[in-house]
Amino acid sequence: MGNLLIKLWQKNKDEKGIYTIKNLTEIARIMKTRPQELKVYLLCLAGYQYPVTKINKETRTLSIYSDKLFYIKFNMRFKKGEDED
Repeated sequence: MGNLLIKLWQKNKDEKGIYTIKNLTEIARIMKTRPQELKVYLLCLAGYQYPVTKINKETRTLSIYSDKLFYIKFNMRFKKGEDED
């Protein structure tokens, strides 16, 4: 799953480097899984932290911090007649 998502990101990212999945069902079908399983997989990947180091030669400082591999935002529509309760 991860390799396919990376390929999709490389092919479909916008000018800011963001790849937006508008329909989990389409991606899940390609991966031969259910949208619910894909959602859990994406949530697990989003929690992955990786180390980042930056060196500023002018001020002779080394910065070390961690960042997320990527960020997730889910938007879901209510069915007709449903509400948030």
